[in-house]
Amino acid sequence: MGFQHLLVSDIDGTLLRDGQATPGLKALKRLFQTHSDTVALVYATGRSIASTLRLVEKGILPPPQAIAPFVGTEVWLPGWYPSREYSRMLEQGWHPIRIQRLIREKLALRTQEARFQSYFKLSYFLEDATLLPQLKALLQQHRLQAKIVYSCGEYLDIIPVRAGKASAVRFLCTRWQIEHQNVLACGDSGNDVDMLTVPDTCNVAVGNLEEELQTLAGSGRFYVAELPYAGGVLEGAAAFDFWPPTEERTDTATP
Repeated sequence: MGFQHLLVSDIDGTLLRDGQATPGLKALKRLFQTHSDTVALVYATGRSIASTLRLVEKGILPPPQAIAPFVGTEVWLPGWYPSREYSRMLEQGWHPIRIQRLIREKLALRTQEARFQSYFKLSYFLEDATLLPQLKALLQQHRLQAKIVYSCGEYLDIIPVRAGKASAVRFLCTRWQIEHQNVLACGDSGNDVDMLTVPDTCNVAVGNLEEELQTLAGSGRFYVAELPYAGGVLEGAAAFDFWPPTEERTDTATP
């Protein structure tokens, strides 16, 4: 693949609202058609691969060049098969059964539905954020390596320490030989934090950002859009002059 740029975006709360297209998404689709030879589109989402592909098949989302579902614990490549290389990297030091047992015995957290779980993603409900330090201390005490992803004030994901949306971005940049400064990452909530803090990338929080992202404002190459959802993605792309030049210039700012 000869991609020079990569746009990686969260889905829910960033491109979609309640599963529906948001203002600006049609313009974004047109831009990807115009730049299909040079710009790769990647979805980094909490959704499963099946749920994400259904949105693409229905035409709600434009076709991507890769998908990093379940908060970056998997990477699916064209033809829609999971990267074994990425999975092998995550397996190192990952002990999900021990983590599940520890949480059941010490914290008794309520688990999310089975469809939100996977081998590399243990998902719970947690409305009391003050328990997060206790959870981190428990994992350290039992020498269990894991990354804690907390978002929207209630969703807790425990994933391998080498996993995450940022890890998926780095993996794809290496695979496609794309420089970090040519990456635009877009999100709205806490499970996007690591993706929006990759060094040298261009990072955009859409206007409807959750509280977890407020602390990033003003740090590094981080842009907080005024427009919400897909319109904010377009606004951020224009702010970073992200789109590579084409023979015929297109409108890059109108949602």
